[in-house]
Amino acid sequence: MKNFFKDKIYQSYLSVFSLLLIVSICLIAFYQCDKQLIEKHALRHFFNTVITFLFSIPLVSSFRKLRSEHLYLKNKSKKIESLDLLTSAYNRKEGLKILEDLSKSMKQSERSASICFIDILNLTYINNKSGLQAGDNIVKITVNILKDSFRNSDKVVRLEGNKFMVILPDCSLAAKNTLIKKLENKLSLFNKLNKKNYFIELNILYVEYKGEEKESFVNNSINRLALNKKNTSINDSVMQEEILVGINNNEFKTFFQPKIFSKDKKVQFEALVRWIHPEKGMIPPSFFIPVSETSFLIHRITELVLKDSLEAAKKLNTCISVNISPLFFEKESFVRDIKNILVDSESRNLIILEITERSAMTHSLSTLEKMNKLINLGVKFSIDDFGTGYSSLSYLEKFPISELKIDRSFITNVEKSSINSLIISFSVKVGELSGFEVIAEGVETKEEIEKLISLGCHNFQGYYFDKAQPLEVILKDYSKDKYLKKLDFINTEKSD
Repeated sequence: MKNFFKDKIYQSYLSVFSLLLIVSICLIAFYQCDKQLIEKHALRHFFNTVITFLFSIPLVSSFRKLRSEHLYLKNKSKKIESLDLLTSAYNRKEGLKILEDLSKSMKQSERSASICFIDILNLTYINNKSGLQAGDNIVKITVNILKDSFRNSDKVVRLEGNKFMVILPDCSLAAKNTLIKKLENKLSLFNKLNKKNYFIELNILYVEYKGEEKESFVNNSINRLALNKKNTSINDSVMQEEILVGINNNEFKTFFQPKIFSKDKKVQFEALVRWIHPEKGMIPPSFFIPVSETSFLIHRITELVLKDSLEAAKKLNTCISVNISPLFFEKESFVRDIKNILVDSESRNLIILEITERSAMTHSLSTLEKMNKLINLGVKFSIDDFGTGYSSLSYLEKFPISELKIDRSFITNVEKSSINSLIISFSVKVGELSGFEVIAEGVETKEEIEKLISLGCHNFQGYYFDKAQPLEVILKDYSKDKYLKKLDFINTEKSD
């Protein structure tokens, strides 16, 4: 390409030189002619000169155009040499050069810069499962997500196969946190909308760069990234893909377990997800929920359960509780995602969102803000697994909850443990004063119910009443008043 333009430029120079030579010869001949000949041929020479001048214009213009194109292609060639061919991100060589330039400027101003190192965790699995083309697509999509998430001034660098570096000069802590959230939201949105049976899972590490030697800095950061890698494995990736296929094939079903309020003679239900695999049969939540929580899949499962619960609440005309994963609850998009599901439903005021005690207390201010936004929509809140987290009653007055669920670990030996009895009794008193219901989880025997009633707890949930069942079974049993009849022994004992 370079030789081609050199030849063109040489030809242009030759043409102009020839033109000037001809003009010079004509001028010499012109001045050597006698006066009569001059007068006789003056007009002809004038036209020749004009024509020669007119012909020279395109030649000069062509020369200037070729020179401009040569400079453009030279600059473009230089730019291409600095980019990764697959993604158009900066390549490693250029990334190190940017770091070096940044180091020089930082030494003069005594500043530092944030560097984001990123690893696509499941790229090898995608390559092996779906082919290299699918892997290349994931790499390109990842770069596009990074470019959309970070600022125009930030530099996205592909270091090697599945590893990237984003250079963030002059980035404050607040700006960095905003960019992190933006990246998480963009990634979550892609995974949510992606129709393929694979998704993107990233390992992210932020490091402060203070001008140290670039090669060692990058290599050390890559090593830290490897140590920072989540405890994922090929088995996790296989499970995640199976979960995604299962969601798309409607293998996940929402079951319902009754919650009994003996004093008010009412029954509510808790929604529980079940995975009915076509080959493996029923897969317990303890097996697939932890894997789902490491990716966007928990969002998809929650969405499915919430939609089924809205339909069930409408048919049963009673409240339905839905468990919310702590990892999903912590996401910035949580309120928006829940609102999108609930906003058009008439039965949204029958939905109770169950969040864990630890989830409520980890970020209490943001928790309160999220709860209030959804309460304005008609949603209620419940604190689940009470006693397994912070084990403190003092925070309960801060949150607008409608019920508190005492963890089953306090119920199992309530007849023998005076400490457990005290916790249950105190929880009930706080509930009475604060205006929320207290429910005992994991109730399995008549003796446990009798002890709980003696402690002032009249609300129960557990296998004694029923295990989680599909909606069609629940509708039938609910219409027959099956669940409240399970408490008939209390009335019988009173009459005796």
